[in-house]
Amino acid sequence: MDSEPEEHAPYFTNELPARRSLENGRTIALGVSFGGIPRPRVQWTKHSGHESTYGYTSQLKDVSVPGRYTVTISNTLGPESSSCSVEEGKRSACNVM
Repeated sequence: MDSEPEEHAPYFTNELPARRSLENGRTIALGVSFGGIPRPRVQWTKHSGHESTYGYTSQLKDVSVPGRYTVTISNTLGPESSSCSVEEGKRSACNVM
């Protein structure tokens, strides 16, 4: 007899670094790894006076604007979030939150 898998709240196996740097006009990618059952939905938000949603993927490509970026993963058991401050022209500090 087949049984349904046990549900698990969303969790990160690889979070965003606390800070990232944009240098010489280059773009960067932000990405996370995660798990959960049922499979979590992913939402990216950039905080800059107003919120903008970028999509439902585990990677945000071609980031070229400084600001605070947050990824939220959620399923029926709740949400989890991770944030990164993208700064212009500063050396990266790869601290995990």
